[in-house]
Order: sequence, then C-alpha cells, then structure tokens
Amino acid sequence: RAASKTWQAREEAVVGNWLFRADIGVTRRANSALVLGSDNHIDEVINWYRERNLPPTISIVPNLLPELDQEFERRGFAKLLDVHMMVKDPSESKSDLPFEISEQPSAEWLSVHRDEKIEHLLKSSPAKYLTMRRDEKVAAIGRIAFADNWATLSLIWVEPKLRGQGLGREMLCALESQSESANLTLQVSVDNEIAIQLYKSSGYVIHHTYRLRSQSQQINLSLDCQC
Repeated sequence: RAASKTWQAREEAVVGNWLFRADIGVTRRANSALVLGSDNHIDEVINWYRERNLPPTISIVPNLLPELDQEFERRGFAKLLDVHMMVKDPSESKSDLPFEISEQPSAEWLSVHRDEKIEHLLKSSPAKYLTMRRDEKVAAIGRIAFADNWATLSLIWVEPKLRGQGLGREMLCALESQSESANLTLQVSVDNEIAIQLYKSSGYVIHHTYRLRSQSQQINLSLDCQC
C-alpha cells in the first residue's frame, strides 16, 4: 500500500478492503483496483471502471488470495503480468559517480520515458529525481519517492548503448543514498531476470508477487514496470 501512495491516481475509492483507482488511462498501476482482502467486489469493480470508460483491471497477490484470483480468471480477467515487490532494509549506499538531484522532474528527465502525460502522477508524493551524465548527455535516470517510512525506487533507466557498464548499479546506489534512512522497495517484472539479479545482489529480497488482471488490454504496459 505504501508504494501505491507514491503513484496516486486522480480518483480513488475505498470499497471494503479494495482500493479502486482511476486516472488518464496511461498506466495500469493508476487504473487498477488494489485487492487487499478476500471480500468480493468483482461486480462493483467492473461497473466502476466501465462507467469511466476504462477496462476493469485489478492487482492481486495470488498466494494470499488464491480463490479470488481463480474467480477473476473465471470471470474473464486475463492475466497480464506478474510483478515482484522487493524490499531492503535502510541503506547507506553511495555511488562512485556524480549525479544530479531535483525535487521536480525536468522536461529532459520526463522525455527519457516520454512521461510527460503522467507528470501529475509523479508529483503525487514527495520524491527525488536523479540524473547521471556521460559526455554531458543523459546516461541514466531514476526516481525515489516517499510514503509511510518507505522509499520506493522506480523508473530506473540506462542509455541502451551504455548498458553492461555498471551504470544501473551506480544509479541504484545513488537512489539509495537519497533514501533518508527509510525502508526500501521496488517492483520488477518476474520476467526481467537481469534486473532481478541486480537487485538481489544489492541486498533486495522478494516480499511478495502480485498479478495484474484485466478484461481487456488497452493500457500501455511499458509504463508500469520500468526497472
């Protein structure tokens, strides 16, 4: 739940133990219902999202709620993506490379992921935006956002031509150095083995795995799990 507070949708509604979220329809995290209990609100979630012209989409932890996950399957909610939530105790890491810090995302920073449309989501919680350069050009970026004594790392990116040179690890250390002694968390697709191994070797462990399900696939998946 703390991670969701660093990516807050414009509209949210608590329904029992579920949190319905809706925004401009760009990312699933901001346009999905967070299923936090076994109470069944499938009919409500379908109606709520259809009323907003959005595909009904949910986020659930199958290991905790296996029967409800199976019910979603039966009701036509296709599996889209499984995502690891990884955590780490507070860290005093430092990067060996210089980096720039800003409390607001610059136009240049936003352009890397083409995140201009979700700038309001990024600004929904206190955060820091980091940039590393090589030859004055952007080489790596990352975001660290804060909620409930947790620091959530996201949108870590390295220039493709520079990958394999340790910049990802350096950006990870740089982000951790700005964590203000908070617990650390990040999310990564279960299929992204390279990133998972990087995070594990840096001290992160898998806390749980959640699943995204939807009755359609109209939202941009690439904006949900950039690591």
